[in-house]
Amino acid sequence: MVFTGAGNDAFAAGADIKELRETSGLDILLNPKIQNVYNKIESFEKLTIARINGYALGGGFELALACDIRIAAENAKVGLSELNLGIVPGAGGTQRLARLIPKGKALELILTGKILKAEEAYTMGLLTDCVAKVELDQQYLTS
Repeated sequence: MVFTGAGNDAFAAGADIKELRETSGLDILLNPKIQNVYNKIESFEKLTIARINGYALGGGFELALACDIRIAAENAKVGLSELNLGIVPGAGGTQRLARLIPKGKALELILTGKILKAEEAYTMGLLTDCVAKVELDQQYLTS
């Protein structure tokens, strides 16, 4: 199963910020809808691929982290940017991130909200591959 964004600007930008501002933290903790979906993706019996064709921030990056394989175009940017909005990543991304890279580096990314370019994320081990946009389209685009 391949997850990808429509168009070339974003894989998935994450949650609706307006909706988040209208929801209490307690409501999110008591009703973790998105985390449940991402848990199902992570435990899906077939291969899951995140085809990252642009920005994958916040919940969008958490979706990519739930996939078995993450392949990004060279121009993609990824990160758990929730801290920049005064909230904490809440869809399991903090745990998945810490399983992929060393704990200290994961904490740095979580606590700073740093957005990584695709090549840096690949070097760090967060992406399976980082390819030219044309290669991403040729090899990983399904119809």
